[in-house]
This record gives sequence, structure tokens and C-alpha cells, in this order.
Amino acid sequence: MVRYKTFALTLFWLALSTPSAFAHYPFMSFFNLSRGEDNVWRLNAVLAQASVSATLSQLQAEQSGARFTREEQEKELTNYLLDTVKLKVDGVEITLTPTVVNLGDHETRVVFELNNAPKYFHRIDASIRSFSDDANHHNILTLFQKAGRSKVVLSSRNNYSSQLNAPEKLAEGS
Repeated sequence: MVRYKTFALTLFWLALSTPSAFAHYPFMSFFNLSRGEDNVWRLNAVLAQASVSATLSQLQAEQSGARFTREEQEKELTNYLLDTVKLKVDGVEITLTPTVVNLGDHETRVVFELNNAPKYFHRIDASIRSFSDDANHHNILTLFQKAGRSKVVLSSRNNYSSQLNAPEKLAEGS
């Protein structure tokens, strides 16, 4: 019986002390940059639904005030992101092309292809001002590659802009 109580208390403590796997962060959006097996660089944006909803409501109010259809929401959100996400790779401005928009209940995903990005590079200059109307919002840009990942937090502290240096292995072509 003592073993059972100890086990039960341990499980209870773990349940309370461990954050939920399904917890989401209403003031954080994640922008993940990776090169696919087809050698195309993609920016996968995982957006906080609270921020997406607030932005779409603001865009609706600025326009006709009428509620957007789902297709209009996707289009407006995509245009908003294209206006607020700017990337330069080794000094060359990158053109983003949206390929996937998935509006969700808890998070929204938007995928962009980086059209003129070189296969290998040394530095990314990023300005991701998406959802910056909320001073508490943070955009996390992560560069994924075989050797690991590099990450930078974009917030009001750095005016939502920063540089991310690619590891030498990525720059050399690993």
C-alpha cells in the first residue's frame, strides 16, 4: 500500500510540475526555416491563434467591417505576413511565395517557399514584425539544418529584427 501511495504521489507531482504538451503560447509565433529534401528552402510559420484572430479582426474593421470568409481570411493573413516578414540571405532580399495556409482553432500554419535563396549561405538578416502591435509578442526564428539549429528571438527589444549566422557546416554545404 505504501508503494501505491508513493507511486500515486509521484505521478500527481509530475502531472502538476510538467507543462502540458498541448499548451500553446498566445504571445509567441514560430518561424522555422529549413531546406527540404527537394533542396527548396521553406519558412514554416506556426502562429499563435490569439494573434491571428486579433489581426484578422483589425483588418476586417479597416476594410468593409463585414466578416471575412475563410478564403478571405487566408488571403488577408498571407498578405499581412508578406508585408511583415522580410528576409535577406547574404545581403540578397528573398522573395516569399505562400504554398500552404492552414487556419486552425489553436494555431495557424502558413508555409512559404524562398524563391531566390541560395542552397548554402552564411547569414540571414531577418525582420519579422508580424503581430508587433502587441508589445509582449515574440517571434522566434529558427534555422534548421543537418548539423543542428540556430535560433533568434525577435521582439520589441530588438525592433523585431536581427541577424542569424549559419553554422560553418551549412555555409560550406553539409
